[in-house]
Amino acid sequence: MIRRLEHNLAEITGFIILALVFYYVVVSDRWTMSTVIVPESLLAFNTIFLSILIEALPFVLVGVFIAGIIQVFVTEEHIKKTHT
Repeated sequence: MIRRLEHNLAEITGFIILALVFYYVVVSDRWTMSTVIVPESLLAFNTIFLSILIEALPFVLVGVFIAGIIQVFVTEEHIKKTHT
């Protein structure tokens, strides 16, 4: 039993920390968004970062899809045959 507890100590500790953070963020009334002051420059950076990410995401997904198709359907022998 002790070996099992020692083996899972990291998972148990992580779960306890996650539960405490969840309690303080969601359940507790002491930590509210009105008490958090965020600078305007950080909000502007966040807006620009998210807009670039949202605009680039479709192209990344199309590239991943095309790379997957090439990986599945184009063999190494086919590439060697076309380059010689």
